[in-house]
Amino acid sequence: MLCNKEFFLSDMEHQDYDIDYLINGLSNICRWNGQTAVFYSVLDHLLYCIDIFNYVFELDMEEKFGGKLEVVSLERLDKEAPKNYIEGMVDVMTHDLQEAYCGDMLSTLKCQDGMEKYREIENQIMKGIRNKFGITHELREDLIIHVDKMALIGEAKLLMPYNMYTHIKETYSEIEESPIQPTIRDSMESRIVYKKCFYNFIGDYYYEKQKK
Repeated sequence: MLCNKEFFLSDMEHQDYDIDYLINGLSNICRWNGQTAVFYSVLDHLLYCIDIFNYVFELDMEEKFGGKLEVVSLERLDKEAPKNYIEGMVDVMTHDLQEAYCGDMLSTLKCQDGMEKYREIENQIMKGIRNKFGITHELREDLIIHVDKMALIGEAKLLMPYNMYTHIKETYSEIEESPIQPTIRDSMESRIVYKKCFYNFIGDYYYEKQKK
Protein backbone atom coordinates (compact mmCIF):
# COMPACT_ATOMS: atom_id res chain seq x y z
CA MET A 1 0.00 0.00 0.00
CA LEU A 2 1.25 3.49 -0.88
CA CYS A 3 0.20 4.73 2.57
CA ASN A 4 2.31 1.95 4.17
CA LYS A 5 -0.70 0.51 6.00
CA GLU A 6 -1.82 -3.10 5.92
CA PHE A 7 -5.36 -3.94 4.89
CA PHE A 8 -7.04 -7.00 6.41
CA LEU A 9 -10.00 -8.57 4.60
CA SER A 10 -10.94 -10.29 7.86
CA ASP A 11 -11.93 -6.98 9.49
CA MET A 12 -12.88 -4.48 6.79
CA GLU A 13 -15.19 -2.40 8.98
CA HIS A 14 -12.41 -1.43 11.43
CA GLN A 15 -9.45 -0.50 9.23
CA ASP A 16 -7.51 2.72 9.62
CA TYR A 17 -8.78 4.17 6.33
CA ASP A 18 -6.67 7.03 5.03
CA ILE A 19 -8.24 9.65 2.76
CA ASP A 20 -4.95 10.31 0.92
CA TYR A 21 -4.62 6.63 0.07
CA LEU A 22 -8.26 6.37 -0.99
CA ILE A 23 -8.18 9.32 -3.36
CA ASN A 24 -4.74 8.42 -4.73
CA GLY A 25 -6.11 5.04 -5.73
CA LEU A 26 -9.31 6.45 -7.21
CA SER A 27 -7.44 9.10 -9.21
CA ASN A 28 -5.54 6.27 -10.95
CA ILE A 29 -8.51 3.95 -11.65
CA CYS A 30 -10.25 4.56 -14.97
CA ARG A 31 -14.04 4.47 -15.21
CA TRP A 32 -15.86 2.24 -17.71
CA ASN A 33 -13.17 -0.48 -17.50
CA GLY A 34 -10.82 1.88 -19.32
CA GLN A 35 -12.94 1.92 -22.49
CA THR A 36 -13.17 5.72 -22.65
CA ALA A 37 -11.98 8.17 -25.30
CA VAL A 38 -9.52 9.62 -22.76
CA PHE A 39 -8.51 8.66 -19.22
CA TYR A 40 -11.31 9.53 -16.82
CA SER A 41 -10.87 8.50 -13.22
CA VAL A 42 -13.28 7.31 -10.54
CA LEU A 43 -12.25 10.39 -8.54
CA ASP A 44 -13.32 12.62 -11.44
CA HIS A 45 -16.61 10.72 -11.42
CA LEU A 46 -17.11 11.60 -7.74
CA LEU A 47 -16.38 15.26 -8.47
CA TYR A 48 -18.86 15.15 -11.35
CA CYS A 49 -21.47 13.65 -9.02
CA ILE A 50 -20.86 16.54 -6.61
CA ASP A 51 -21.56 19.02 -9.42
CA ILE A 52 -24.72 17.13 -10.42
CA PHE A 53 -25.92 16.96 -6.82
CA ASN A 54 -25.63 20.73 -6.54
CA TYR A 55 -27.62 21.06 -9.76
CA VAL A 56 -30.29 18.61 -8.58
CA PHE A 57 -30.53 20.30 -5.19
CA GLU A 58 -30.85 23.69 -6.88
CA LEU A 59 -28.49 25.27 -4.42
CA ASP A 60 -26.46 28.20 -5.69
CA MET A 61 -23.25 27.91 -3.67
CA GLU A 62 -21.87 31.26 -4.78
CA GLU A 63 -25.00 33.19 -3.86
CA LYS A 64 -25.91 31.44 -0.61
CA PHE A 65 -22.50 30.72 0.90
CA GLY A 66 -20.22 33.32 -0.63
CA GLY A 67 -17.87 30.98 -2.47
CA LYS A 68 -17.44 28.01 -4.75
CA LEU A 69 -18.09 24.51 -3.47
CA GLU A 70 -14.49 23.66 -2.68
CA VAL A 71 -13.87 26.79 -0.60
CA VAL A 72 -17.11 26.98 1.40
CA SER A 73 -16.46 27.77 5.07
CA LEU A 74 -17.59 25.26 7.67
CA GLU A 75 -18.84 28.00 9.98
CA ARG A 76 -21.30 29.22 7.36
CA LEU A 77 -22.30 25.66 6.54
CA ASP A 78 -23.08 24.95 10.20
CA LYS A 79 -25.33 27.99 10.41
CA GLU A 80 -26.94 28.13 6.99
CA ALA A 81 -26.79 24.90 5.01
CA PRO A 82 -29.82 22.61 5.35
CA LYS A 83 -29.03 19.34 7.12
CA ASN A 84 -30.37 17.26 4.24
CA TYR A 85 -28.08 19.14 1.84
CA ILE A 86 -24.97 18.45 3.92
CA GLU A 87 -25.82 14.79 4.50
CA GLY A 88 -26.73 14.32 0.84
CA MET A 89 -23.45 15.88 -0.23
CA VAL A 90 -21.50 13.62 2.12
CA ASP A 91 -23.24 10.53 0.69
CA VAL A 92 -22.65 11.61 -2.92
CA MET A 93 -18.98 12.46 -2.46
CA THR A 94 -18.15 9.21 -0.61
CA HIS A 95 -20.30 6.64 -2.41
CA ASP A 96 -17.43 5.14 -4.44
CA LEU A 97 -14.51 5.47 -1.99
CA GLN A 98 -14.54 1.70 -1.41
CA GLU A 99 -13.42 1.23 -5.02
CA ALA A 100 -9.91 2.27 -3.99
CA TYR A 101 -9.72 -1.28 -2.58
CA CYS A 102 -12.09 -3.36 -4.70
CA GLY A 103 -11.88 -1.58 -8.05
CA ASP A 104 -14.51 -0.08 -10.34
CA MET A 105 -16.61 -2.97 -11.63
CA LEU A 106 -19.28 -2.45 -14.26
CA SER A 107 -22.68 -2.47 -12.56
CA THR A 108 -24.06 -4.92 -15.14
CA LEU A 109 -21.42 -7.42 -14.02
CA LYS A 110 -21.61 -6.58 -10.32
CA CYS A 111 -25.33 -7.40 -10.15
CA GLN A 112 -24.95 -10.86 -11.69
CA ASP A 113 -25.65 -14.08 -9.76
CA GLY A 114 -22.45 -15.32 -8.14
CA MET A 115 -21.21 -11.80 -7.33
CA GLU A 116 -22.82 -11.73 -3.89
CA LYS A 117 -19.49 -12.03 -2.05
CA TYR A 118 -18.02 -9.13 -4.00
CA ARG A 119 -21.01 -6.95 -3.14
CA GLU A 120 -20.73 -7.99 0.51
CA ILE A 121 -17.05 -7.02 0.62
CA GLU A 122 -17.79 -3.71 -1.09
CA ASN A 123 -20.51 -2.91 1.46
CA GLN A 124 -18.27 -3.83 4.41
CA ILE A 125 -15.50 -1.56 3.16
CA MET A 126 -17.99 1.28 2.72
CA LYS A 127 -19.28 0.75 6.27
CA GLY A 128 -15.71 0.90 7.52
CA ILE A 129 -15.02 4.13 5.65
CA ARG A 130 -18.18 5.75 6.99
CA ASN A 131 -17.29 4.60 10.52
CA LYS A 132 -13.76 5.97 10.19
CA PHE A 133 -14.97 9.42 9.20
CA GLY A 134 -17.84 9.57 11.66
CA ILE A 135 -20.64 9.44 9.07
CA THR A 136 -23.56 8.18 11.13
CA HIS A 137 -26.67 9.22 9.20
CA GLU A 138 -28.53 6.68 7.07
CA LEU A 139 -27.21 6.43 3.51
CA ARG A 140 -29.54 8.04 0.97
CA GLU A 141 -29.43 5.22 -1.57
CA ASP A 142 -32.18 6.64 -3.80
CA LEU A 143 -30.25 9.89 -4.11
CA ILE A 144 -27.01 8.07 -4.97
CA ILE A 145 -28.73 5.98 -7.65
CA HIS A 146 -30.34 9.04 -9.24
CA VAL A 147 -27.14 11.12 -9.28
CA ASP A 148 -25.09 8.14 -10.49
CA LYS A 149 -27.43 7.58 -13.45
CA MET A 150 -27.28 11.26 -14.38
CA ALA A 151 -23.48 11.03 -14.26
CA LEU A 152 -23.54 7.86 -16.36
CA ILE A 153 -25.49 9.61 -19.11
CA GLY A 154 -23.22 12.67 -19.06
CA GLU A 155 -20.04 10.57 -19.09
CA ALA A 156 -21.32 8.40 -21.94
CA LYS A 157 -22.10 11.49 -24.00
CA LEU A 158 -18.60 12.93 -23.59
CA LEU A 159 -16.42 9.82 -23.36
CA MET A 160 -18.09 6.93 -25.19
CA PRO A 161 -19.23 6.18 -28.78
CA TYR A 162 -22.52 7.82 -29.72
CA ASN A 163 -24.42 4.51 -29.90
CA MET A 164 -23.41 3.75 -26.29
CA TYR A 165 -24.67 7.17 -25.20
CA THR A 166 -28.03 6.71 -26.95
CA HIS A 167 -28.40 3.20 -25.50
CA ILE A 168 -27.78 4.43 -21.94
CA LYS A 169 -30.06 7.43 -22.42
CA GLU A 170 -32.86 5.12 -23.61
CA THR A 171 -32.21 2.66 -20.77
CA TYR A 172 -32.60 5.43 -18.21
CA SER A 173 -35.24 7.44 -20.07
CA GLU A 174 -36.83 8.48 -16.76
CA ILE A 175 -33.62 10.31 -15.73
CA GLU A 176 -33.12 13.90 -16.84
CA GLU A 177 -29.90 14.74 -18.64
CA SER A 178 -27.70 17.10 -16.68
CA PRO A 179 -26.63 20.32 -18.43
CA ILE A 180 -23.29 19.95 -16.62
CA GLN A 181 -20.51 18.08 -18.42
CA PRO A 182 -17.84 15.99 -16.69
CA THR A 183 -14.47 17.66 -16.20
CA ILE A 184 -11.34 15.77 -17.22
CA ARG A 185 -8.45 16.58 -14.87
CA ASP A 186 -4.99 15.22 -14.27
CA SER A 187 -4.75 13.04 -11.18
CA MET A 188 -3.04 15.67 -9.01
CA GLU A 189 -5.67 18.32 -9.73
CA SER A 190 -8.45 15.81 -9.00
CA ARG A 191 -6.94 14.97 -5.62
CA ILE A 192 -6.53 18.64 -4.66
CA VAL A 193 -10.11 19.57 -5.59
CA TYR A 194 -11.55 16.50 -3.87
CA LYS A 195 -9.61 17.05 -0.64
CA LYS A 196 -10.93 20.60 -0.37
CA CYS A 197 -14.46 19.25 -0.68
CA PHE A 198 -13.71 16.42 1.74
CA TYR A 199 -12.39 18.63 4.53
CA ASN A 200 -15.23 21.11 4.11
CA PHE A 201 -17.96 18.52 4.37
CA ILE A 202 -16.39 15.61 6.27
CA GLY A 203 -12.95 16.35 7.68
CA ASP A 204 -14.25 19.08 9.99
CA TYR A 205 -18.01 18.71 10.05
CA TYR A 206 -17.99 15.00 10.94
CA TYR A 207 -14.59 13.61 11.83
CA GLU A 208 -13.42 16.40 14.11
CA LYS A 209 -16.73 16.39 15.98
CA GLN A 210 -16.48 12.65 16.58
CA LYS A 211 -12.97 12.97 18.05
CA LYS A 212 -14.18 15.41 20.75
